[in-house]
Amino acid sequence: MELQKKIDVARRELLDLTLRNPLLNYRVLKKKGLNITDEKSTELYRLLVNNGKNMSFLSEKDLILPPETKTSDETKTSEQPAMAEKSDDKSSEQSETVEKTETEISQQPESTEKPLDGSSRHLISAEESEAEFPEQKVPDINQAESLKDEIPDYLELLNKSYSDLKIQTRYSEKELQERLLNTYHTARTFIEERGVNTLFLALGMLLWEEEGKPERKYRAPLILIPVELSRSNARERFLLTYTGEDVQLNVSLAAKLMNDFHIEINTEVEELNVDEYFRHIRDAVISRPTWEVAENEIALGFFSFGKYLMYLDLDSSRWPTESQLFNNDILKALLVDGFREKQSELPDDAYIDPYIIPKENYQVVDADSSQTLAILDILSGRNLVIQGPPGTGKSQTITNIIAECVARGKKVLFVSEKLAALEVVKRRLANVGLGDVCLELHSQKANKKALLSELQKTLELGVPKTNNMESRFDEYEKLRNELTGYCKRINEPVLPSGLTLIRLYGRLLSLKKLTDSNGIQLPRINIPGMDKLNDIDYENKLQKVKEFQSHIKKMGVPENHPFWGTALTVVLPAKKDIVHDKVKKLRAAFDNMIFMLDEIGAELNYTPEKFLDAEKLAETLELCKTMPDITGFEIESSLWESDELQIKKLVQDGIRLKEIYSKNQNLIMDEIYGQDLLEKRRIIAANKDRFLKFLSSEYKKAVKFVEGFFRSPQKRTPSQLLEIVDDVLEFNRTKLAVENALPQYQQLFPSHARGFWDTNWSIVKNGSDFIIQLHKGISQGAYASEILPVLQNSSIVDELLKLFPAYKDSLAVFSNALGQFNNEAEMKPGTGINVNSNDFALISEKISGWDDGIETIFDMAAFNQYAEELKHFGLFEIVELSQVWRSAGEYLSYILENERCQALLEKAYREWPELSRFDSMQHREKIERFIALDLSFMSNNISRILYEHWLNKPKPGNNNQGQMGILLREFQKKTRHLPIRKLMPRAGNIIQALKPVLMMSPLSIANFIEPGQLSFDIVIFDEASQVRPVEAFGALMRSKQAVVVGDSQQMPPTSFFDKVIEADKIDEDEDYVGDVESILGLFLAQNAPQR
Repeated sequence: MELQKKIDVARRELLDLTLRNPLLNYRVLKKKGLNITDEKSTELYRLLVNNGKNMSFLSEKDLILPPETKTSDETKTSEQPAMAEKSDDKSSEQSETVEKTETEISQQPESTEKPLDGSSRHLISAEESEAEFPEQKVPDINQAESLKDEIPDYLELLNKSYSDLKIQTRYSEKELQERLLNTYHTARTFIEERGVNTLFLALGMLLWEEEGKPERKYRAPLILIPVELSRSNARERFLLTYTGEDVQLNVSLAAKLMNDFHIEINTEVEELNVDEYFRHIRDAVISRPTWEVAENEIALGFFSFGKYLMYLDLDSSRWPTESQLFNNDILKALLVDGFREKQSELPDDAYIDPYIIPKENYQVVDADSSQTLAILDILSGRNLVIQGPPGTGKSQTITNIIAECVARGKKVLFVSEKLAALEVVKRRLANVGLGDVCLELHSQKANKKALLSELQKTLELGVPKTNNMESRFDEYEKLRNELTGYCKRINEPVLPSGLTLIRLYGRLLSLKKLTDSNGIQLPRINIPGMDKLNDIDYENKLQKVKEFQSHIKKMGVPENHPFWGTALTVVLPAKKDIVHDKVKKLRAAFDNMIFMLDEIGAELNYTPEKFLDAEKLAETLELCKTMPDITGFEIESSLWESDELQIKKLVQDGIRLKEIYSKNQNLIMDEIYGQDLLEKRRIIAANKDRFLKFLSSEYKKAVKFVEGFFRSPQKRTPSQLLEIVDDVLEFNRTKLAVENALPQYQQLFPSHARGFWDTNWSIVKNGSDFIIQLHKGISQGAYASEILPVLQNSSIVDELLKLFPAYKDSLAVFSNALGQFNNEAEMKPGTGINVNSNDFALISEKISGWDDGIETIFDMAAFNQYAEELKHFGLFEIVELSQVWRSAGEYLSYILENERCQALLEKAYREWPELSRFDSMQHREKIERFIALDLSFMSNNISRILYEHWLNKPKPGNNNQGQMGILLREFQKKTRHLPIRKLMPRAGNIIQALKPVLMMSPLSIANFIEPGQLSFDIVIFDEASQVRPVEAFGALMRSKQAVVVGDSQQMPPTSFFDKVIEADKIDEDEDYVGDVESILGLFLAQNAPQR
């Protein structure tokens, strides 16, 4: 009975029937969740669950109020439909509110939403849980009935609102969006971290009182619909959707009522009828006249059922006698006796090839020797702990373990608290082709339609194709033995060290183990000559490196030192004072520069953050000294840059028009412009050099036509006529170009654009040339774009130009002070302050570091001395690494040892006598052939496993009764499928036969597998450091063998949702399980075998 006693003590951790449990005492949180106003539970259930609709939310301003509740402002607009604001006409306004809310929430301190350790344990704070359930401020449904005769229009609108897709609340638009956003982020974090959806829409509340305390009523939700919030983007409204998971009834409330009041309510309903269930609750609590069932009191909030379900699962009275709950060998070892398993037949340094028989091997992914040792131990029936930090192939090992177990016809239970860890293994199995043997029933993935679809697909699988590999097994073993023999023969000492290859490898592994245990990875730096060192020379170098390492440990990482970059090797006190004086002058110059930047920034409404930007602004102000009058120009338009050539062409054409007109205005009349003179020009040009041209009638007509526009009647030569005609033709062409372009670009100088004729093109040219030059410089990074908004404000420009000389001088003074400091401190190029990339905050920080840490300059000089000495010893690479490697103060000497071992290994492979006679091509071919066979065996292993699965899985036949019949009937249904927790007891055995690998969480085990219903040959816990012992007991009770995989260096499980009942008088021995934070820790504490 000792085991039962300890399990009973442990399971009490899971029970929470206190008023801290929101399932018993619901109060809306201060920043998350919603109280829903004036909606019907039956309608919301119909719309969300039965019809699968998406629903949005309405704020207080969108509520339907009876006439007497309207404000005076509302009365003035009473002609407008009461539901006008409920339409989507307000979507843009709401979008703006959503976007604003998103920004405001993102600017809240992180501590209000996210804990420092990254877990979700503080997502719902104690302060938030104190929020009271607000009093309803609008007429409820009964009040609406009393208003039936007075306000039929209102009541008609109200009734319509119950069946629309908008959920009413009493929150302002801003608060509504804040709450929805907080709720959305919290729910998403739960799913990402725990794989559990805790967001529910609670329909109906039981208002109950504690015995003898009638002064306060508590609210307990009755029906809980699992929902999710979603939106397409940050400007869209949130939508509420039913997730498809099972609708929950309040099992915690049922336990509370039975324990405290001996009232029994039903929480096992196959087809839920909301009205009938509320009547059932009323009937159940009829003996409590002061209690009330508020069926239309609705809330959106966070609830968790998991701990109570696990509490029930560990109840010995629920387990069949034949299941021998308290005779479980694993639990006995964990809680009573400790593990006393015999020593493994395979020591850690075992040569594993003889133990691997190809015909009996079913691995599907690569496994190294340590992973293979673990797999062989498990196949021998040992309970085992597999430890390793992230990236050491634990999920790869699990994949092979599952494959080996399925091939041997074993039933596997894979358990992971976190969905992400489960999906890694599931994805690995699916990637190799074993996805069909697995059934994922993690809390967030338990969807009954998806489950049935997956089962039906597996049931209908055909016979897998397999290849006969028997003939290749002998070849495989022969190649393996040859390659192995080669490895054995190279176990010889390596001169001049006298160390064997095994010792060299052993030392390298020790270094790796030592560094891995501290999370350190030794980088390779390839020091020349390490393979030629005798022991004395090596020890001398090692001693120097250790002294160097000790100094680095004292001063910290060199590249993070304030004076990193100085070339000084000797610093006397006088020198330190000189450097310090330069630092203080640099600080003064920097502060003055920042002061001038602030002065400029106050006028410009922009303050550069980098010296490069400050210089750019100075260049811009220099240009502004020559700025023409640009009044009336739209200087910020992007057209100045994109259409530069077109703008210049327009201005040139405008000026040319004026030039042509001015040139000829005293010679010809204005009416000539616009005349089509092209044909006249051809005629005159063709005849101008002919002697008898006056005899040509068309020539005379052309001349007469042109001369008709001259102001004086005197005769002109053909050349004079052609010059005038060419001017007119050019004028016409240019005028047309201006008329076409001016409408497009007159927006750039609207005050000056008065048509092509009246535009002052000279002013336009001066202004546009300046603006184009400015925009071009901005695009090339030479000028500051921030000057654009103020250029037309003459007072600001005057003030800027007034400040400019002092501003420019401050930049020069700072640059000069920096140069003097660099010279005095002998700063190497590229170190110290980089004015091209460092912002002013970083520059100030560096100056402060020099000022405050002036005494540390001696440490940096000593570092330079050590570095020069090591370079003299030929350890240049050690010096280079020490400057940047954060672990140099602890592990730099290990680098030297690692490099020596690596160099000796390389020398052995170069100089070994047998290697000189070794045919590398043949050896490579053997390796490649062995690899190809190994890969083909792994590929064929998948087919072999699938074939064994197909042989063992049930197949539908003529007698489709029992569990098979139940499953086939569920496949045929379109709706009203059995909930998973109902389907598993009725068809669990056949489901397990179809899917020999169940992938679950501790919660889903308690939720879906009844006590004693299914048993497993092996349970595998992944990320076991995240699983509490008591949460693992349910899986262990159902299993004959346990494999616990994890990393004891990881953080223990989060305490989020823990509602621990304080036990009375629990002695140290009874509370042993509670002292251990994870199932991994408990296995280790009880001396379980591990790899």
